[in-house]
Amino acid sequence: MYRRERPVNPQFDAAERLFRRCVDLEIREGRVFADQIPFYPAMSVNRSRYSYPEDVIYPEIWRCGVFSFRVDAIPDRYAIAGAGYEWLPSHEPEDDNYAHSEVHTLKNGVFSQTKLSLTVKKHFRALLAKSSTVEIEPGSACPDPEDRRGFPDADEGNA
Repeated sequence: MYRRERPVNPQFDAAERLFRRCVDLEIREGRVFADQIPFYPAMSVNRSRYSYPEDVIYPEIWRCGVFSFRVDAIPDRYAIAGAGYEWLPSHEPEDDNYAHSEVHTLKNGVFSQTKLSLTVKKHFRALLAKSSTVEIEPGSACPDPEDRRGFPDADEGNA
């Protein structure tokens, strides 16, 4: 997953899946619960082209789960109160995570980190939840609690 000087790849296939970490409150009966999907103007995800679902919870966030959605499931344009919103995937690799990407929210064609209206958030969350798939249930990827080796807070005397 290391970048190793690879360039940004701005091309996303419509069927490519994007992986997002989640906690147990975000999952209800095996489905992603819309109101609990975190919403940020730049929502952090990993691309399936360069990673696996486990990669978003490895190495230190084992208690989380993972959900995914296809690029073509990202909501299209949405207009409300005279403003137009759209969402676009953007490959934003990090040195230790080449797959890292973000789903950017654009308001009237401009990306901004400013706070968005609750109505816009609800629209995005509802559409995304409908097309999301739970890849890893929260907590199911946890190693045996008796085996604390490899964890940052492990007691070195027992490692």
